Amino acid sequence: MTGTTGRPRLRLLKTVIFFIALLIVGNMSLTFAQDINVDINKLTQEAQKMSQSSDEMTMVWWIPKEFWAASFSQDPNMTEAQTEKILKVFHPYILIAAVDGKI
Repeated sequence: MTGTTGRPRLRLLKTVIFFIALLIVGNMSLTFAQDINVDINKLTQEAQKMSQSSDEMTMVWWIPKEFWAASFSQDPNMTEAQTEKILKVFHPYILIAAVDGKI
């Protein structure tokens, strides 16, 4: 990768590798119980890394199943059965969202 066009991609690659290393080396699973009130904004800030300039943005977001559990527990329209059903879908997967673009 040469010039300035490769830098955002290299930065994104380094960030993704960093997150994967954290997931593998450091057990980042959170203990979650129904009676614990999780601050979704703080959880998002901890799991999201972003780099932004006036014309570019790069973001990587690890979205753990605890995020979904906390979101659904604070939604009065979601039943416990619906929450469990959706969490079972996420259970075997690690969800990472990545964005790298020009504004």
